[in-house]
Amino acid sequence: MTKKRWILAVVVMALGVGVFSMVSYARIFPGGMAMGHMYRMNMLFDELGITGDQRVALKKLFKDHRKDIQPLAEGVMIKGRALRELILAETPDPAAIRQASAELGNAIGDAAVQASVLAKEARSILTPEQVEQFKEMRQHRQKVFDETLREWREQSGGF
Repeated sequence: MTKKRWILAVVVMALGVGVFSMVSYARIFPGGMAMGHMYRMNMLFDELGITGDQRVALKKLFKDHRKDIQPLAEGVMIKGRALRELILAETPDPAAIRQASAELGNAIGDAAVQASVLAKEARSILTPEQVEQFKEMRQHRQKVFDETLREWREQSGGF
């Protein structure tokens, strides 16, 4: 494969991971939280030592913002699905793929802006120690992900 195709493959995979994350996150809105999301959230709350009052405040925060988040998450899902269909079409149209990629990027950007609003409000509920611990947890996850990518590159001679 040419370098451009590898770059495209990595970008599509990264978008897929991002869309999958948004889709997973979006599933909580229609009829309440799915058990997997509740489990992960409760596990995170336990690791951070979230108090009962903080739990109530954080859950209220997300519930109060559902109407803002749901259309953005749905937009990401719809635009991601449209891009996947164009990529997998029998006769791919590069211009249409670029247009759909741009639209998905804009949808992800809109969702990210809303997520930043929620994150700011969530930080105000947490103690400074919990905010720092959460930051360290994110950095550790990123480090593990980076190490995994490095191992894949070493095993396969490239990624």
